[in-house]
Amino acid sequence: MKRAKVVLLAAEGKTDLQIAAALRIDNHKVARWRKRFLKLGLVGLEKDASRRGRKPAISAYVKLELIHKTTQYSPANATHWSTRIMAAEMGISEDTVRRVWHANGL
Repeated sequence: MKRAKVVLLAAEGKTDLQIAAALRIDNHKVARWRKRFLKLGLVGLEKDASRRGRKPAISAYVKLELIHKTTQYSPANATHWSTRIMAAEMGISEDTVRRVWHANGL
């Protein structure tokens, strides 16, 4: 809703600072939305721009080590790894072990 108001006020000839004051938002936001509208039209105002996303919970090295241990070794006093045993061995959560195993078909 505010994005549309930014465009309408800009069409009336208002400056970024005037629009920001009227809508009580940051003038950098006003400038960003005006640029998006000029570049993409209405589509530029419909969604937020894509972002990088969340950092991976564990590094690629830890994933590789987890897969290597799972496929090449067996735990002491057991025939195969459970998520609990592997999580304790690696110092990570059971859910993380489960996600890595699932993603790699293990």
